[in-house]
Amino acid sequence: SCMQNGRLKRYRMLVQRFDGLLTRTPVITYGLAIPFAVMGTVDTRAAFTLSMGMMVISLLSTMVGWLLKRMGQGREVCMLVTAILSSLTLSGLSRIPLEGFHLPVGTLGIYFPLLAVNTLTFFLVTRCDEKEPLLKNLGQSVRFVLSFAFFVLTVSIFRELLGKGTIFGIKVLNSPQITTVLMPFFGFILVGMLSAFFRQVNRTVRAWCLIRDREDAQDLKSEEVEL
Repeated sequence: SCMQNGRLKRYRMLVQRFDGLLTRTPVITYGLAIPFAVMGTVDTRAAFTLSMGMMVISLLSTMVGWLLKRMGQGREVCMLVTAILSSLTLSGLSRIPLEGFHLPVGTLGIYFPLLAVNTLTFFLVTRCDEKEPLLKNLGQSVRFVLSFAFFVLTVSIFRELLGKGTIFGIKVLNSPQITTVLMPFFGFILVGMLSAFFRQVNRTVRAWCLIRDREDAQDLKSEEVEL
């Protein structure tokens, strides 16, 4: 049985080990923080600072949520307190001059204040386990936010390059820009396409592992019969 499911078990262990970072990612798998992943990815500088803001409030929320759960507080209290603290933190971050690296207030519009109550942060708060060490919970939050950051930066580079001909504000292309990629509907389509692609890759890898495990099991049985 162990031999029969060797590759599939190893794949499942790999998925679990990189949970939130490379596998079962927040935007692609769970559909978390999609409005921010779409509206904040038309400029790489904005996407970078958005990711930094997400990291700060997510780690803060995880710590506070873990402490409140240890004190016996319920999910509603944890979410309310972390939302208030996140709002105050974002207000402070937005006032820090970063020489062109700005929180994407302009591109996010009404979505900017909602960053304090984004679904990724709430997901991390409700998922944190007060029975586990704080560092383990923080590690989980770091993996999820790094995955979010990798996604928004990758998408923003693609959209800014084609839509503006720049990367981090530096002119790269002089050819005519495709401004359609900067529109919100294109962002949602891109997220949907990437989600479908990675889900298909996961299904394909799982199917391949299962087929190879079955072939190995058949070979093993044939060898036993010959002996």
